[in-house]
Amino acid sequence: MNEIFKKRRSIRQFTNKKVTKEQIHSILCSAMVSPSGNHVNPWEFVVVREKEKLSKLGGCGKWQSFVKDCNVAIVILGKESLGV
Repeated sequence: MNEIFKKRRSIRQFTNKKVTKEQIHSILCSAMVSPSGNHVNPWEFVVVREKEKLSKLGGCGKWQSFVKDCNVAIVILGKESLGV
């Protein structure tokens, strides 16, 4: 498992190749089976494809200006209060 994390890399340059619904579905399915305490899944996923929204997301912080050039972004929202 350690080797997987050591080989990880970040991509911040993108092509114009379209991301398919099937690819997004596969990514989301993988993310949704991630472990969480008591299986409460304290997250929500928002798929963003609109260029205007991607541009705004790219301006939201210091390190994500590359998002404005993406064809799609998956925004992960954490739930502050779970009521558990």
